[in-house]
Amino acid sequence: MGRSRLGIVVPARNEEKTIEKVVISLKKYGDVLVVDDSSSDRTSFLIKKLKINSIKNKNNLGYEATLLKGIKFFLKKNIGTSLLLMQMVNMIQNSLLI
Repeated sequence: MGRSRLGIVVPARNEEKTIEKVVISLKKYGDVLVVDDSSSDRTSFLIKKLKINSIKNKNNLGYEATLLKGIKFFLKKNIGTSLLLMQMVNMIQNSLLI
């Protein structure tokens, strides 16, 4: 049995200070998808620079709808597992991943 692919959904809204470091640290664990919840800062620019999968909400949809959008993306791509990163700034900055 082959190793299953892991889809990592990273919700982001105005995360220009942390998004690059977070994405780079997560890429080794699976396929990263950043769902930009209509950021008004440089988050979208930095995501494009990283050349990863991303979705940008036209309007702010909120945390739950943004996560759901990411999960649906991975389901369409037949990537079996989604890891949901909750409260990206608070949890990841203090984790062992960085």
